[in-house]
Amino acid sequence: MSVKKSATAITLGVILLLSGVAFSKSAWRRVDSGTQYFMKSISAPDSLHVWVTGSGRVLRSTDGGLSWSIQFNSPSVGFDIVRFVDSLHGWGLGAFCCYVSVVYRTVDGGSTWNQVNFPPTIQPIRAASFVDTLNGWAAADGDTIYRTTNGGLSWTPHFVGESSFIPFQIQFVDSLRGWVAGSKFTGNEYPRIFHSSDGGRNWVMQSLNLADTGGYVKDIDFIDGNIGWLLTAVAGERIYRTTDGGVTWAVMYGEAGGPIRKALDFIDDSRGWMAGTTFFGGFVSTIGHSIDSGKSFVDTVIQEGGDAQKIKMFNENIGWAVDDAGGVLLYAPPTLGDVNWDGNFTSADVVLEINKVFLEEPFPAPAEAGDVNCDSRFSAADVVWLLQAIFMERPFPCSIASQTDLANLS
Repeated sequence: MSVKKSATAITLGVILLLSGVAFSKSAWRRVDSGTQYFMKSISAPDSLHVWVTGSGRVLRSTDGGLSWSIQFNSPSVGFDIVRFVDSLHGWGLGAFCCYVSVVYRTVDGGSTWNQVNFPPTIQPIRAASFVDTLNGWAAADGDTIYRTTNGGLSWTPHFVGESSFIPFQIQFVDSLRGWVAGSKFTGNEYPRIFHSSDGGRNWVMQSLNLADTGGYVKDIDFIDGNIGWLLTAVAGERIYRTTDGGVTWAVMYGEAGGPIRKALDFIDDSRGWMAGTTFFGGFVSTIGHSIDSGKSFVDTVIQEGGDAQKIKMFNENIGWAVDDAGGVLLYAPPTLGDVNWDGNFTSADVVLEINKVFLEEPFPAPAEAGDVNCDSRFSAADVVWLLQAIFMERPFPCSIASQTDLANLS
């Protein structure tokens, strides 16, 4: 046996005497976006291309949210909304400093942005939805929903029939069916949701059986033309669910005194997430996760940065949220072996696992990243597998992320 392998065997013997090290950590982490500005919107047409916006700035990531670059920077243009339907076609919407609505369009992934004609109004755009490169809608204060059928080059106003309506969210699931939700404001606030089945030309108010109760609708999310959720500020935080396109709504979840919920996103009829904030000596981001259609949520607190404003989940393994301090919260559970969360398995990951065992130094990724022997926990046994793989070319029982040639690690 070589000296190197003898030393390895001694090391392995010492490690095997150690007890397992069990710990847990959320798969949510805060990524530095390069700014400290209030971020208000997210759009992700696929798992790699992500845009966020706020305070007149648009940021783009092409690696799933690991790194960010500023594409648009004009504080006087108050972009609060960004929407992309693919990796090239997108829109930024908001208002100039004096509440004059403005819309910009890009057809090259955000490399260039051009302002498009929008009907003159002093009411700011508060919500927008696009279903493809042609069909989109923008909701402004005071009853008006604007529709485009040519990618934003021109817009036609339509009306919901509530002059004091303030929209907080609009969503279309196809070119015909959509909802807009917010509040009627007449000194007090009253929740409102309207539905269109003809592309936004006509709108019908849907009943929540609380239309004259104080409060408002914060967010809406539909996964198809029938199943959707409302997040409301009515008697605390409440979530309503419909299975018939909004004809009837049922309370799924309600609490008072808990986290302040601000946005929600469901990927199917069972699994959904909410973004918001909790006070721990200051406001910090809180992400709630439900696996029972919104009846209950398990919360994760990210104790750094600001409080989460919006959330977008691509699937059960990839998602993003933005906070009010320029941060992007990334949900991307690392694959096995990648304990430093850089997307690759290298010798640096081995060093971190050894340091965790001997020095109790944490590594950045959640515990499951270190579980290379597939026993559902990280322990000294995983370090044994790593060292044997490097020095004895023993194969891993699990698939390792972007596995580097082990000969180069030895």
